[in-house]
Amino acid sequence: MAPRKREELSNTVPEETNENSLNKKTDIINKNVVNDMDINKNTSTNDIITNIYKLVINFIKLIGKIILNFIIGTFKISIIYLSWIVMHYTASHMYTKFCVPETWYGFLISPLLTSTPHCQGLRWIVYNGANTINSMWILIGTWLCSKIIFTTQAENMPTDM
Repeated sequence: MAPRKREELSNTVPEETNENSLNKKTDIINKNVVNDMDINKNTSTNDIITNIYKLVINFIKLIGKIILNFIIGTFKISIIYLSWIVMHYTASHMYTKFCVPETWYGFLISPLLTSTPHCQGLRWIVYNGANTINSMWILIGTWLCSKIIFTTQAENMPTDM
């Protein structure tokens, strides 16, 4: 047999054992694995960013609900006190107009008018309205003092614990 040329030998080698083709296949596989890893890295980073975004949105919604509940609660309490203030003011003026008129006739008839139901009701509103307004000021003063005291204590706390 005649010796074969080198080209012929390389052509007779199966493709799996050919060194160049193995390197090419290995390179293609490695590139695919690296690309898959990059996709996984990007996906996990995107997942983390998405989760952080969702946490921030939920936190903002929670803070919004807390603030809204505080405003609604404050409004409800304010309505109660404002209505007492309006009733006290109105009843005081109505009492002087209907139960203690500013004339000599009003002076003479006032002992009789003070025992009438509408004057007793107006007197009740004036008395209880004044007590409620006093309680409101005590409550507001106590709250403000507690804020001042706790803020001052927090500022004076040692930081090297």
